[in-house]
Amino acid sequence: MTHARRPALFLLAVIALTATGCSSTAMPEFDRVQVPADRPEVVVESSEDALDAASLRYIGGAEGYDVYLARGAEDDEVLCLSLVRDGGWDSTSCGLHGVSVGIRPGVAVTTSSDRLGGEMREMITESVWISRK
Repeated sequence: MTHARRPALFLLAVIALTATGCSSTAMPEFDRVQVPADRPEVVVESSEDALDAASLRYIGGAEGYDVYLARGAEDDEVLCLSLVRDGGWDSTSCGLHGVSVGIRPGVAVTTSSDRLGGEMREMITESVWISRK
């Protein structure tokens, strides 16, 4: 192989990795820098064994809850959703490649790195939605 081809092959490899993604949880919510509003102490204290607090991101509101997304504490492929209501922690649930947290009968906040469908969705962000059955 000539020296002129090596940079071109390297560039093609970089483009291929970028286009296909390097992680199964390559979700856009994790692309931005964490800010203080992404990391409420009530979630960190209540869920520290389940989630990676450095990955916590505020997602938005759903049915009166503040919704937070994070990666699992031990595994980047695990996704966690935490719900806070009126400043108090309500729940944190985690699952491999995705998770759904019930808010009330027939209504849940859901995320999945696979983005599978079927139910009626009200999108909160690109990867997190309210599902209604």
